[in-house]
Amino acid sequence: MSGTNIQTINRSIHSSRLAWYSLLLVLIVLGLPLMSLQHIDFYGTNRAITLPLTEIAIPTHLYFYAAPPLVAATYKILHLSLLRLWAAISSAPSQINDTALEDVISPWFVSDLGSGPIDFRLVACFTV
Repeated sequence: MSGTNIQTINRSIHSSRLAWYSLLLVLIVLGLPLMSLQHIDFYGTNRAITLPLTEIAIPTHLYFYAAPPLVAATYKILHLSLLRLWAAISSAPSQINDTALEDVISPWFVSDLGSGPIDFRLVACFTV
């Protein structure tokens, strides 16, 4: 396996890690305003939810239309990048120049799932 294939795996790990952190950020930014939500916000007119850090006020009904598709899209991007990562790892040999593949690629806890006994690519297909 050449160095370019290892670079491809490392780029896939980097993009998957970025998708993971993006999902966490979206869940935090969209989840924190829900803690301060009151019953009147659902029924009152001209009520708005304020997003943390940005202080952007979004009308409550628009928030509940926009937030779930945004979270779902970020979740799907994560799983599609994981599928690409696991496909690259599963097609790679387990030894490269007498060194284990896990020692050559960038460390991340999800990287080992692509080469284990359970095919997580099949599990990820059902979640996307």
